[in-house]
Amino acid sequence: LMLQQETPQDYVIATGEQHSVREFVDTAAKEVGISIEWRGEGEEEQGINIENGKCIVAVDPRYYRPTEVATLLGDPSKAKNELGWEPEVGFKELVSEMAREDLIEASREDLCLKHGFEVFQPQDNSQATASGWEKPDYVFLSAAKVGGIHANNTYPADFIRDNLQIQTNVIDAAYRHRVRKLLFLGSSCIYPKFAEQPIEESSLLSSALEPTNEFYAIAKIAGLKMCAAYRRQYGFDAISLMPTNLYGPGDNYDLENSHVIPALIRKFHEAKVS
Repeated sequence: LMLQQETPQDYVIATGEQHSVREFVDTAAKEVGISIEWRGEGEEEQGINIENGKCIVAVDPRYYRPTEVATLLGDPSKAKNELGWEPEVGFKELVSEMAREDLIEASREDLCLKHGFEVFQPQDNSQATASGWEKPDYVFLSAAKVGGIHANNTYPADFIRDNLQIQTNVIDAAYRHRVRKLLFLGSSCIYPKFAEQPIEESSLLSSALEPTNEFYAIAKIAGLKMCAAYRRQYGFDAISLMPTNLYGPGDNYDLENSHVIPALIRKFHEAKVS
């Protein structure tokens, strides 16, 4: 509605309701079946789980904002009058939705903690069935053993073995558990060392690979071909995507095993702070 106006204006989008942090915690806790009793005042206030007497919420002064505000209340009257806008989701519905999504995320993390290594480890995927496959609709296979030039050149057996195991187990398990679609992430290093620039799809397997990472590249090519083979023989909707190397927050900045750019970033940073 706002983007369709002839003249740009500012609008406050809010419910016009005001709720305390305590109300938020109470509502979220009820969503997961927990009843809270509040004890104490000020910085000593605690939220106690009535069922087991454990403190699950407490005040931590370290997280006070320097300029804390006592109240925040949005006035959506302009949006209502000029746009005909009305809130469709209330406070309880919003908190309920947030709690449900957090539970889904927590279950995914729990699945990875319980079974993530099991997918990697076995020589066949029988353990995937025994350990309780969650039967997702879609699988994004980005798991891999990765590293820079030094790591690839030093540990070629680790790179080809670990990546072949990961790919074989996950792709086959996804097919056997009737996943609707699988996306396999490869690597730009699957293309020949002296491929014509810009690189085209037909460049794959047209000449020799870069020797320092050929074992990793061969494993990734095998994953790509495995997806193609399962599509041809079984009709399994498995596709492959070859992303280029990236860097940024959360990257591996190890001087021995990272890629060139993050290693250089770390060296620049250490030189600046020293």
